[in-house]
Parts: sequence; structure tokens; C-alpha cells
Amino acid sequence: MNECFLSVVVLWEIAIKSSLGKIDLGISLVEFADAFADRGYPILTVQPKHIYALETLPLIHKDPFDRLLVAQAQREDMVLLTTDSLLSEYGSNIKQV
Repeated sequence: MNECFLSVVVLWEIAIKSSLGKIDLGISLVEFADAFADRGYPILTVQPKHIYALETLPLIHKDPFDRLLVAQAQREDMVLLTTDSLLSEYGSNIKQV
């Protein structure tokens, strides 16, 4: 069975978009994160190795959040699930859903 994680990068991006009025979850960010935790999804934090990976990551995508998610997936040998088709150019560990 595969283990699923919620990246803190996703929470960070949601917090920014919510404060700008670009999205409305209908619940607080804490409630959102708690819902994932209640279902057993651990939070993946940002580690220095994820930041270091950005230095050599090709500039295929310019969104800093997406780039950090790709770096996390690569450094942790995880699969990143995304709806962004451009991210799949980063390699086989990026899956478009």
C-alpha cells in the first residue's frame, strides 16, 4: 500500500491564496489540515535538502510552490500527484491526475 502525505507547501500556498481571496475552502486552514491528519496523512515538512534541490531543478515551471513540490517529490523518492500537465516534464515521479 502506498502512503500519502500532505506537503506543508500546499498549506502555505492555500493560506496565501485564501488571504488574497482567490480561494475559499469553506473551513479554516487548521480544519483543512486536521481533516488530513484525522485520515492518517502525515505532513511533509520542508527540509534543507528540498531547498538545495531547487538550485539544479530545470526552470520548466516558474511557480515557486510547484517547483518546491517537485523538489520534495524527487528528494523523497515520492510521486507527486498534480493536475498541472507542465509538471510532468520533470520526470516519471510526477503523475498528472
